[in-house]
Amino acid sequence: MAFDAGRHGLAQRYWLTALRAAREAGDQPLAASILGNLSYQATWREDGQDAVSLGEAAVLASASATASVRAAATSRLASAYAANGQLSEFRRAAAQAREILENRRPAHDPGWAEFVSPDYLEAQSAYSLIRLGRARLTQDDRAGARKLLTEGETLLASDRRNDAYRRSDLLRNAWLALGYTARGDPERSCSAGRVALQGLAHVRSARCAELLRTLRGELRRGRHTHPWVREFLPELDAALRRHAA
Repeated sequence: MAFDAGRHGLAQRYWLTALRAAREAGDQPLAASILGNLSYQATWREDGQDAVSLGEAAVLASASATASVRAAATSRLASAYAANGQLSEFRRAAAQAREILENRRPAHDPGWAEFVSPDYLEAQSAYSLIRLGRARLTQDDRAGARKLLTEGETLLASDRRNDAYRRSDLLRNAWLALGYTARGDPERSCSAGRVALQGLAHVRSARCAELLRTLRGELRRGRHTHPWVREFLPELDAALRRHAA
């Protein structure tokens, strides 16, 4: 997938072509999903305003769709609000997504919506909480940051999924590691990072590698002189080199 490979221009062109086709076919649920994907791409690129605009368009397009499709679109909008630093709006949209999904009827869903589940929504919320917490640190709001980081970490650490997808497991542990690092817990950060590296050996994903490069940069900062960090950094460097080869 071009998005996961970090080829954002190509991914956007594919999605825009697919969006035109979905609209011409009158497939509003698919159009909503594609708009949600475009919003999520903007979220990952830290373009919060575009992410919100696209997320709002996704929610609008999903208005007559099944509960799973509407919940997915609303979850994308929640992620966009988080990327744009809008905590209250994030919480409202995340809660709405969970509430909408309570009425899902899988037999009526399009096949591509099978990934939408309560645990999926919870994981997406956790990533957003960690993103918001890390942003609060840059605003010198340490108390607010700690609350958000802890909330996100708790959701991820209690994830009940028996995830058969290595990419999802890698993302979960990379975000956990970033949360622990931001909260000043290098030992747990390195532990989660090591689990993420196990997945990186089997997953070709520029998106996942980008998270781990961010982790590497933060662990290298002067405040992280913990022996666990000194031991883990060479492992992380070597894994990223192998992934890039």
